[in-house]
This record gives sequence, structure tokens and C-alpha cells, in this order.
Amino acid sequence: MRRALVGMVLVATVLTGGCGSSDTAEETCAKARATLKYYTSEAPELKALNAEIEKAYQGNGTPDDAKAARLAYNRAFGDALRSIADRADDPGLKASVTAAADAYSAGGQDLEAMQTALDQCPQKP
Repeated sequence: MRRALVGMVLVATVLTGGCGSSDTAEETCAKARATLKYYTSEAPELKALNAEIEKAYQGNGTPDDAKAARLAYNRAFGDALRSIADRADDPGLKASVTAAADAYSAGGQDLEAMQTALDQCPQKP
């Protein structure tokens, strides 16, 4: 349970660090940042994960329920990242977002890939 909570904190830390035609680096980064913000603040999968962690801490849930919620959260986040990566026209950004999407879609995390993607985003003045 604690590891799941630590993972969520790490994802939130990374956040503070970006159907047709392809997206420019600016568009890709904007979508990646918006997706990261959504999945670390208001996604239903995040709310379900937090609820399962809370239940486990209170002794009302099981570790398996929390693990299942974490897996669902990671996979949903990975799927969202994949749709962004698929439209990216910048090869480096596409590779970084794809690496993060692959890890999350498999049920894991790759905070380094996510940070690498955000580091490649054009800086705002």
C-alpha cells in the first residue's frame, strides 16, 4: 500500500517539472502536461486507487484490491499517453512519451521517461 502511495507522489513530483495529422512538439507537450495533471488530480482511476489505499490503511480493504486499482490506474494513464505519442511528430519526444506509455500500459511506471519527455518540451518564456 505504501509503495502505491509513494508512486503517486513521485508521479505528482514529475508533474511539477508537456486523429488525423500529427502534433507539433508544443501540441504534444501541452497534451502530455494536461494528461499528467488529469491523472494526478482528478481521473476516476486515481480516485479509485486513493479509495483502495485509504481502505487498506483503515484495515477495510485488501492489498489485492489496492494492487488491482493501481494496475487499472497505470494502464489507463499509459493508454492516454499512447494516444499522445502516436500523434507526436518530434522523434525524440515521441520516443520518450512512448517509453512512458509502454511502462504504464504494462502496469508499471517509468518516471524517468516521463521526465525526459517533459524536459524535451519547449520552454515557455
